[in-house]
Amino acid sequence: MIKYKCPRCGVQMESPEGLAGLNEACPECRYGVTVPAAMHTDSPAVLYEGCPSHWAFAGLYASGTLAFLARCVWFGLAEEKIGAFVLLGLAGILVLAGITERLANHYQVTSHEIRREHRFLSVDLSEIPMESVQEIRIQQGLFERLANVGSIGFSSAASGKVEIVFRGVKGPKELRALVSDRRRALVEALAHHSGVQSPVQPAIGGGRHEA
Repeated sequence: MIKYKCPRCGVQMESPEGLAGLNEACPECRYGVTVPAAMHTDSPAVLYEGCPSHWAFAGLYASGTLAFLARCVWFGLAEEKIGAFVLLGLAGILVLAGITERLANHYQVTSHEIRREHRFLSVDLSEIPMESVQEIRIQQGLFERLANVGSIGFSSAASGKVEIVFRGVKGPKELRALVSDRRRALVEALAHHSGVQSPVQPAIGGGRHEA
């Protein structure tokens, strides 16, 4: 919240940060006051923080395991051992790729926005303001549903398409409910201070189910 005073009567006022630059009527004298930009505000509350589950890279791990098993069989049966060591190296690369990609992705939901950060050779940061979330869609395969993990995509009103994907996260339905509830509360607060009706709530997509 932005705290400021009415220049006419001096009464203390406060407004959500999303109303900065707009006019608010003083509750005491009804004078129109421009909401100032926030000079210093507390850090947004972190509602969720995580990274992809190991389930998101199950295919890589399985491929690496199969390559390792094939290496063991080859090492035991073939006279030429070079191929066996190639398979062992391939197995290690596949598993390491999955672990690296998992640790490179960082997901965060704060009281103000949705954030995805990918750090490896460079930094790729994507953000959607909480009040701009238009649709929330979950995608789960058969084994992901059994393990209660899945990918959740967020689209904004500006683009109308999925802009941020949290891949392979635990409890995707609970996370979807968390974002939806927070977005609803924020929009209602902004509408209350603006004196306008709340806009349509974000669509809740069930997602495409893959076997």
